[in-house]
Amino acid sequence: MANARVRTIKNISFVTAHFFDFNWTKNWIDRIRTFTDYDLIREFLIVNQDRNLASQKKLEKLDPKVKVVEYPLDQDLFERQGHDHAHVLNLAIGEAQGEFICVLDTDCHPISPYWIQTCETILLEKDAITAVDYYQLKNNSKLLSHPCFMLLQQKVIPNQLDFAEGLFDENIDTGRLIGRQLEQAGCRVYYAVPVKAFRSYWGFIYINSFYHHERGSYSGGDQRLKKQNDWRQNFFKRIVISGKRYDFNQFEYLFYRYYYLNRPNFNSISSNLLELPSKVFRKFLNR
Repeated sequence: MANARVRTIKNISFVTAHFFDFNWTKNWIDRIRTFTDYDLIREFLIVNQDRNLASQKKLEKLDPKVKVVEYPLDQDLFERQGHDHAHVLNLAIGEAQGEFICVLDTDCHPISPYWIQTCETILLEKDAITAVDYYQLKNNSKLLSHPCFMLLQQKVIPNQLDFAEGLFDENIDTGRLIGRQLEQAGCRVYYAVPVKAFRSYWGFIYINSFYHHERGSYSGGDQRLKKQNDWRQNFFKRIVISGKRYDFNQFEYLFYRYYYLNRPNFNSISSNLLELPSKVFRKFLNR
């Protein structure tokens, strides 16, 4: 791949999988359009994981360049994970028409008008860019890819990438071995190491150009996905989508610190309040 020099990123297929949360998907398109010359966008290729006609129609209205695709459920993956994200990414990559393929989670989007220039600079020496899995790096010192953000060139990627590789035999998540697959095919891969956003409390920033909210995409469907979202998801989601910010203002910071540190006490108080009526009733009966 030594001759695969790139100086202009254009004709981009943005690829994502939509999981029930239209707020994130709408924001995803909005942020891409805000920070990307519209003429450079070939398509928004959205995999409809809701798998229903109502969602398809709603997604198609988000932008004229939206192409909604839907694939049969991979029952084995779904039963084991609660989703078949890896399966649909394998298929969607094959449908992308652009010279460049930018794979993003719906809760990952550009935050800088210079993101293309930044990527072009990287691609002078590399063939592909992929986000790094923060937790694998931190806990296991492994440099594994993360499909929240990948920028691939159609002309240099292998014929078939496998986002499911390693899911069960290595007990890792979707797309974590894409970087290795690219390297095995002769590609020079740039691994974008994340920096934590919100003063290290939530989310990640990649190459000063992309924000990833983390688990924000999974807002519906299987209960195994839903339970990954807690009160913090919605707290930071409001700031990101409504405020278009990736740091606290002072009030938000003080509120979060107080609530976060005192949440066990809040839970205890709430539990006691909920039990109060039954306690009073039992006391009345025992008179």
